[in-house]
Amino acid sequence: MLPRRAGIPIKPRVLLPGVYLFNAARLRDRVAAAGGNVQFTDSSASFQPAGNLEDLVRQGESVGLPYDHNADADVQSLQLTTVIGIKGVAAYALHAQILGQEDDTVYAYMHQGLAALSDPTLGLNDWVGLTLKCGEVNLRAMELLDFGNTGAYGHPVPTAVPLGHKKGKCILVSGHDLKDLEEILKQTEGSGWETSGVSRACWTSGSATTPTRLSRSSWRWRMPSSAG
Repeated sequence: MLPRRAGIPIKPRVLLPGVYLFNAARLRDRVAAAGGNVQFTDSSASFQPAGNLEDLVRQGESVGLPYDHNADADVQSLQLTTVIGIKGVAAYALHAQILGQEDDTVYAYMHQGLAALSDPTLGLNDWVGLTLKCGEVNLRAMELLDFGNTGAYGHPVPTAVPLGHKKGKCILVSGHDLKDLEEILKQTEGSGWETSGVSRACWTSGSATTPTRLSRSSWRWRMPSSAG
């Protein structure tokens, strides 16, 4: 919102609330229209998302985290570990997909893990296996993200950055959104805005107003000469 108010045409990718829920519901309707079976005992199969954000929030609060409340504590713990792990896998996979890297085995596991939550016949050993597999698939998702980042921007190298501060406006891009950082750098070029990138993957970061092309596959952010 701040860049827009300042007259800078930032165009970030926005995931609308509930978009995946609505897509799932539409897909279920298409399966039913084609004669497929959509009648399942678990309530998640018949879930109908609300039509507005306020009601979607209420639905989320009423559902909470998905796990078997009737299972023993060890199984519940593994189920929650798997759910939280899948969230991480999904985040890495999304960033990788944006950069053109995908693997169907990653998506297949996410389907498998979430579907398993509706299977009361699975025991402790089953959930130990699913939890361990989550870690295995997560490594694959991180590998895809690494391929996407290095393929688009080159390998990270030690880079001198200013440690001081200067008066003015800035935009901070955090996490693994290197594509967002690149787009913001292009859209704010010549605007006087400073842009800093911070990444847990230890990628090159620093104050910048324009991207400087170093080679065909490597980017560096040009440091303003007046930065302290």
